[in-house]
Amino acid sequence: MGDEQRGARLDPGSALRAGFALSELTLEALWIDYFAFGGFLTPQELADALRGERPLTRLDHDRVAAGLNEHFDARGLGQPVPYSAQLDDHR
Repeated sequence: MGDEQRGARLDPGSALRAGFALSELTLEALWIDYFAFGGFLTPQELADALRGERPLTRLDHDRVAAGLNEHFDARGLGQPVPYSAQLDDHR
């Protein structure tokens, strides 16, 4: 890894946006998974967060990441969306 990458900060929102785009899930399907993990945001609030218009708490980030990773894991693709603690490791 180059020096410029070592100091790079990962944006939690961009990680979720990229995972959502790759998942091919609908917003409604992701929101159902997020809600099943205990999330309280409305579908509109989740959409705003995925557009980068609303910050997420670490817990909500992890709930969205869990929903996405569950989708990827069920398809044998592993868990590519980082959880908040994994993002901390890169800061």
